[in-house]
Amino acid sequence: MFETSNKKQKKAFGQELIFNLYRCDIKVMRSRKKMQEFCEKICKLISINPIGKSIIRNTGKGDLKGYSICQFLETSSIIIHTCDPILETYINIFSCRLFKEKNTIDFTRKFFKPQKIEKFLLFR
Repeated sequence: MFETSNKKQKKAFGQELIFNLYRCDIKVMRSRKKMQEFCEKICKLISINPIGKSIIRNTGKGDLKGYSICQFLETSSIIIHTCDPILETYINIFSCRLFKEKNTIDFTRKFFKPQKIEKFLLFR
């Protein structure tokens, strides 16, 4: 449990950072190697230990084709879904350990190169 900056919720068990990334770099989205690299680098950036390698699967068909990725962490998980036909990527980073939102956002923006990014931060 940790203190939050949220006036309505002073203490939290964890935080979840949610991204909707629009018009991403297709070369990054379609690369299994890049998806693994993102998980490894984001874990280092937020100082959270991964448990094993990322699980990366090709999913969907047609207008739903992309990757689904799960990276288990000592303190929760990272989930990523890509949708190649519309160049969108959706990411959820949940941790029971506090991490710096701004560093995570900046890294994600540089890595996927979206033209637009929406982000949401939840405390639980």
